Amino acid sequence: MSKYKYILYSRLDSIHTIKYDGSDFQTVLHEHEALSHPFAITIFDNDLFWTDWRSNSVMRANKFTGSNVTIIHRTYTQPFDVKIIHPSRQPRNIKNPCGINNGNCSHLCLLSFNSTYQCGCPHLMTLGQDNHTCVTYEKMLLFSRLNEIRAVYLDQPYFHAAPPISLNIIVNPANLHFVAKYKQIYWCDTQSSETKRANLTNPSIKTLIDGSAGKPLAIGVDWISNLIFIAVPQSISVTDLDGQFFSTIIKAGKNDLRGINSIAVNPYKGLLFWPEGSTRGQFTILVAQMDGAKRTHNRDNPELESPVSLSYDFTSDRLYWLLFASGKIQYYNFATKQVRTIAFNDVKPNVITVYGNFIYFASEKQDAILKGDKTTGNDFTFVRNSTGAYSCQSCLGQNFLLVQN
Repeated sequence: MSKYKYILYSRLDSIHTIKYDGSDFQTVLHEHEALSHPFAITIFDNDLFWTDWRSNSVMRANKFTGSNVTIIHRTYTQPFDVKIIHPSRQPRNIKNPCGINNGNCSHLCLLSFNSTYQCGCPHLMTLGQDNHTCVTYEKMLLFSRLNEIRAVYLDQPYFHAAPPISLNIIVNPANLHFVAKYKQIYWCDTQSSETKRANLTNPSIKTLIDGSAGKPLAIGVDWISNLIFIAVPQSISVTDLDGQFFSTIIKAGKNDLRGINSIAVNPYKGLLFWPEGSTRGQFTILVAQMDGAKRTHNRDNPELESPVSLSYDFTSDRLYWLLFASGKIQYYNFATKQVRTIAFNDVKPNVITVYGNFIYFASEKQDAILKGDKTTGNDFTFVRNSTGAYSCQSCLGQNFLLVQN
């Protein structure tokens, strides 16, 4: 093995070679009439091959001296990549530790140095204690931003738990929800005015409700009864998880349903929660049965201003929301029937969700996802840095979500 690599410079119209360790740099071909705009290169035996955009051709020359330049094929359009296919380029006379019983790996056997290997797992799985068997692992953090939805592992937040869903199939996703038993993500796209669904393991998109129903302001998902609640201007409606059997349960009165941006669902109690209001003194959090009956609200909360991102915490029986204007977080404790306010120093959250003992929140100011104590607030830790801006005034709501089967 010669241990040389070949480098093509399109702007300099030249081809060079250099050893793997960076020594013995040599020019193979330069300022040749057949080298007018080279684009891609490969080598085989004693020859090198390249494509040329200006002459629309595939060329060949001696890889040591650059001699015997020959046009071996002309194309009608600009040729891009070039590859050599030959059995000698894929030698089989090597020891393959994955060749017998897949290396005893339950799913993927990944070759490494010196005939060693490691077992690997597909999305939503991780290696068990034997380092060979993949087991289900579905604790993840879902978050959305412009043109994409991502799922990352909670304990490894820079590793994808599932393939990202991105442009061109989504534009401005908001109000993320998840049905664990079906491994499905639900959201509304504020750009296309559609409510959509994707399978987490196979991110094909299905439009459930199109813009003819009205621009979706918020959605909530009842994973027990398999229902989607959707708020549009002037109404709250319900449909099944396939977008069928659409029915309106609440119609707006003169001053109703203004400023809805998120819906929280408690299917165990059969309750819906949503914020309303557009000016100071009018903000409130409403609760109703899932058929829209028995709507109630409590305005006895002088700090309540621009509530967004409602999140129900089932372990503590609390309803959380974010005061978008101030960056403070409040929760209502159903056991004590009291509202508490917490804050995380000078960090201003944009959206929140609750899991375990923590509130997870995205901060545009910090360009990160962070977490802090859900009861006391104050101190926080970074979960994932350099994650970009999240919700803005035009797409407020639950833009990220923690999921565990």
